[in-house]
Amino acid sequence: MRLHLINIKERSHNIFHSKKAPWLPRMIILAFIVGAVGGVTAVGFYELILLMKRLFWGTGSIAVFLDSVTGLPWYTRLFIPTIGGLIVGLMVTYVVPEARAHGVPLVMEAAALKEGVFSFAIAPLKAFVTAICIGSGGSAGRVGPIIQFSSSFGSSLGSFFSLSPEKVKTLLAAGAAAGVAGTLNAPMAGVIFSVEVILREIKFDSFSPIIIAAVTGTAVANSIFGRTGAIASIPGYQIVSYWELFFYIGLGIFSAGLALGFSNMLYFTEDVFEKLPIPKALKAAVGGLMLGGLALVLPQIHSTGYPVLESALQGQLAVGLVFALMVGKILATSLTLGSGGSGGVFAPALFIGAMAGSSYGSMVGMVFPNSTAIASSYGMVGIGALFAGATHAPLTAIMIVFEITRDPKIIIPLILACFISSFVATSIQKKNIYTAKLLRRGVDIEQFS
Repeated sequence: MRLHLINIKERSHNIFHSKKAPWLPRMIILAFIVGAVGGVTAVGFYELILLMKRLFWGTGSIAVFLDSVTGLPWYTRLFIPTIGGLIVGLMVTYVVPEARAHGVPLVMEAAALKEGVFSFAIAPLKAFVTAICIGSGGSAGRVGPIIQFSSSFGSSLGSFFSLSPEKVKTLLAAGAAAGVAGTLNAPMAGVIFSVEVILREIKFDSFSPIIIAAVTGTAVANSIFGRTGAIASIPGYQIVSYWELFFYIGLGIFSAGLALGFSNMLYFTEDVFEKLPIPKALKAAVGGLMLGGLALVLPQIHSTGYPVLESALQGQLAVGLVFALMVGKILATSLTLGSGGSGGVFAPALFIGAMAGSSYGSMVGMVFPNSTAIASSYGMVGIGALFAGATHAPLTAIMIVFEITRDPKIIIPLILACFISSFVATSIQKKNIYTAKLLRRGVDIEQFS
């Protein structure tokens, strides 16, 4: 069997290193494969989380999840996240320690420092551990683990064919693009994320395969999901007057401050749990218990929170609740990931941004009722502004929101708020929510500036 695999590899190597054909068509073929895997991964991971929700909570239906949770006894609602945390803590301590780290920083490190080489071995276990964490109520995102899975596949595919480091990095980034695109139905956001965050440079030879992977990932995920529109049903964007743009400048500044608070709270909580005098394997269980206590008051903070985000943008939540969810999600995500849970920060950043923008829009609307649009318009822009401030990736933030809303009217305030948020956050603190993790791993983040 081993000799047979070696023979296959040698034949494949000869085909892909033939001098008779240009490289771009061969890279596009590989990018297509990576994109298809990224799309399937986005769907498979989503279904795995629903399965875990059914196992832990008795329902995997998004429509009735909150009702099912709040219908349980209070002690059960404390017990489930605690048990989920205990399982995750044991696994990240004794089975797959790499699952504790965010997926995106590891991909960034592979692209910048390891010539794109990123082992696929831990990716399936990372996905499984994260599904347990989110399925048991942990406040984390699924995009990061999907990026890690599809990026590591792309890197491994490039290594299998003994491609050059530049081509391996391209396939690594193609996997990231496919993961983002397939999850959010946002192909251009996937492309820009890969270029702006993972590669941090634009090369034509890399750009084409990344686009192919993102488009393929989107098409495959949409075909399986049966999805034809945006991932969320939200009202159309409104603007009363272009004088209102001054309020969006304020939203950009507010989002930058909140993004810094979110990032620093996350790593402060991690430091606190690191110093707790209890076994490392039990720390995620303590975090789950504390999360469960917080969720007794704010059950909407459980898991990824996309349905709650949609409700806020549709104006279905009271202003006080929206503000509480903004603060609560920061605390919940910090408890989940800071205690040793597994998951990403992508979805929590979008959630916090929606709540921040909606809260800000409501306050501005109270002061200037005749000069401002509805709060949900600020909520949509807030998604991008918070993400831009947290990641220092304004182009990605702009494209995510544009592809979610599909409304050209949002572009001007969105660009303004995202770039101001990114500029303010960068001016105050050079590290972002991803590079801060790398810094804690001993990586010189000067290479990511």
